[in-house]
Amino acid sequence: MKKLKIGSKGERTRDFFLECAARVIAKEGVERANLVRIAKEAGTVSSHISHYFPRKADLILDVVKYVFAKAFSAVGKSKADHPPEKSLLEAIRENYLYFQKYPHHYSVIVLGYYYARIHKELKLFLGEVYFRNIEGTLTTLRKINESAGLPRSELELTRFAEGFVYELEGGLIYGFFSAHQEPVEQFVNNHLEGLQARIRALFQN
Repeated sequence: MKKLKIGSKGERTRDFFLECAARVIAKEGVERANLVRIAKEAGTVSSHISHYFPRKADLILDVVKYVFAKAFSAVGKSKADHPPEKSLLEAIRENYLYFQKYPHHYSVIVLGYYYARIHKELKLFLGEVYFRNIEGTLTTLRKINESAGLPRSELELTRFAEGFVYELEGGLIYGFFSAHQEPVEQFVNNHLEGLQARIRALFQN
């Protein structure tokens, strides 16, 4: 297949199909999200979809990658004048607000974690995302550590970052949309307060 150029009509069409696939997956689930349903959502024929995504497994992987790319791009860059702790928590808040605005993208990520049990490439990709988040958190912790009253070792920071990201992903995957029991904003505030308390406890004398 001819490689699509950045900004080309082909790439825009591909992204449109991925967005349609995300909506179908969110409504129907991974197993029922076939080319016919996605084509109907896109207002085209299934052969047009299969031109871009010959295999369903590739389509599912690309949809999850597409959603993560959208979510990451929606998170603002940390401001230089913001303390590292505040920048990290603001990025987490923006991430939650993004999924509140686009709940079908949230559904794709949750379903993607379940589907990864039988999809090797998807499992590898989600592992890459996990370690990327750990490294980002670790970078923030190192900055805080520079001015901490009781500096922590690199091993302590790494272990904390791993647990922090694990808890964060758990809050996103299992807690966020069970937040229908309370206002979403309240859930996000409570979750961020808990994460902030954990960070501050790490650096207490």
